[in-house]
Amino acid sequence: MKVKVIIDITSSEGREIVEYLKQFPDEVTFESDISAVEESVEAYRRIQPSTTTKTPPPGYMTSEEFWEKAVEDTRKFCEKHGIL
Repeated sequence: MKVKVIIDITSSEGREIVEYLKQFPDEVTFESDISAVEESVEAYRRIQPSTTTKTPPPGYMTSEEFWEKAVEDTRKFCEKHGIL
């Protein structure tokens, strides 16, 4: 029985699968050149974080404000229900 599959070798998982299948040359054949497995075909660009402080749009809060509100709301809830 012959089964044809397509493996995305642009992902690390796909390259790992192909490398594993190479161990079984009697059972597995490859139709196209798989030399691309050894090299990454995707290029990633590193984005530097902004050094300027941005103000959140109206209606949003900063992460610091969020945590302060979360702690305060938790404290109020616990006091209301006799947990603290």
